This record gives sequence, structure tokens and C-alpha cells, in this order.
Amino acid sequence: MGLCPHELFNNTKMDLGPCNKIHEAALKADFELASKNRDFGYDIDQMEHLQSFIKDCDRKIQIAKKRLEETQDDHEKVPEAQAVHDLAEQIGKKLAEAEAVGAEGKVDESIQLMKEVDDLKAKKRLAEDVYRETLPSSSLQQQKLRVCEVCAAYLSLYDNDRRLADHFGGKLHMGFIKIRDRLKELQDGVAKKRADREMERMRRREERERVVQNRVPDLVLAPSLAQETSLPTAIDPAPAREVPREDSHPPRDHGPDQEAKEGLVAPVPA
Repeated sequence: MGLCPHELFNNTKMDLGPCNKIHEAALKADFELASKNRDFGYDIDQMEHLQSFIKDCDRKIQIAKKRLEETQDDHEKVPEAQAVHDLAEQIGKKLAEAEAVGAEGKVDESIQLMKEVDDLKAKKRLAEDVYRETLPSSSLQQQKLRVCEVCAAYLSLYDNDRRLADHFGGKLHMGFIKIRDRLKELQDGVAKKRADREMERMRRREERERVVQNRVPDLVLAPSLAQETSLPTAIDPAPAREVPREDSHPPRDHGPDQEAKEGLVAPVPA
């Protein structure tokens, strides 16, 4: 994944021992090629792994600061002391950078950086004189310490330039810088992936809702359309008339007139 704390802190006071992962250039190349078509999620694993180192380092920084607050006076918090610390840090970083570019053969850049170091040294001497004037005579001999905000190491206000350059260009300090930069890169990448995934999820949800909304009117209109367009299945038959049977006759009137009419009895004269 491009960075291993076990290699960064090898032969330092934070030596982690051998790494249990396989470091193989060919496997790394295959992984980078396969990652173009599939997200394996190893960046999240590495982010969580590096976060444990940074959290542990930040915890040590807070503990060291609290210890210094209990053992040192309040003169370390004045702006004059902070100005000396800042200039010393800049000198150390510039010296380490000048040595690095000089080792690469960039002589002109190295000379330019050394000129900047000389200017910073002059500013530091003036800042130290101003700071000493603010200190009581009883505290001049005390060691003025502070905590490095990157690697939790102790730095003295009176450290020489060589000591500062060794610290800021050292393996431990540079290792934590690389870890913090890599962690920031991973956090930004993971946040972007999660945002893209959330946008894709919202897009699919909106698409499903749009499909459902388009189907609802069709389902509502389907019965009425079917009723309007369907052919009549049968014509309601008219009520059937009752047909009299052949052997049925109207009720017979058995009065005299009827019997005479049928010739059963003689008519009675009037």
C-alpha cells in the first residue's frame, strides 16, 4: 500500500520488529492493476492501522505536555519563548532539507537553503536575547523543554543547530510525517468513496421512486380502461313467458248455462 510503519521505524526507539505482511514488488504491481477494476477495501484497513499509531502518538504528546506543565514554570508559555521554539524548528527543518537536496546533487538549492538557515540563526539569537530578559535569574539555569507536535519527542530551547537538524531530519520524525500525510490522503480518499457511494445510492433510490410513481397511474387506470374497451360477454335474456301446456284448460264453469251450452242438459225454457 506504499507505506509500512515497520520499515519506517526500523532501528529507532519505536522499532516494531519485522512486518507480518509480504513485501513483494510483483504482488504490489498485480494489486495496483487489479484495483483499477475492483475496490478491495485495503485502503480502509491501512487507514485504521495508521490511525492507531497516530492516536498513540497524540496520546503521548498530551501526556508529555501535561508533565511539563507540572514540572516547569509558566515562562515557557510566553510569546518570546514560543518565538525561539518556532525559529529553532525552522532552522532544523531547513538544515535537514539542505542536507537531503545536497545528497541528491542539487548543490545550488542546498546553498540557497543554507543562506536561509543563516538568516534564521541571526533571528534566533535576537529572539533568545529578548527571551532571557523576561526570565528571572533563578530560572536561567533550568532546562527549557517542549514536546514535538509530530513525534512526541522532547526538544530543548537551548538545543544547537546540529541537534535540531538531527531531530527534524531523523528517521523517527520523518516517519511520523509520512504516516500523517499518508493517513490524511487515505481519509480523503475513503471520504470521497463513501460520498460517491452515497450519491449512487440516492440516485438509485430516486430512480426506483420515479419508476413506482410512473406505474401507479397505470395501475389505477387499468380497470377503467379494461371496462371501457371490453366487449359484452352476453346479452341479458328477456324474461321467458310461461307457455301453457296442451292438456291444460281454463277452469270450467259448471253452472246451468254452461252445461246446456255443452249439451249436457236440456235448456230450461224461459
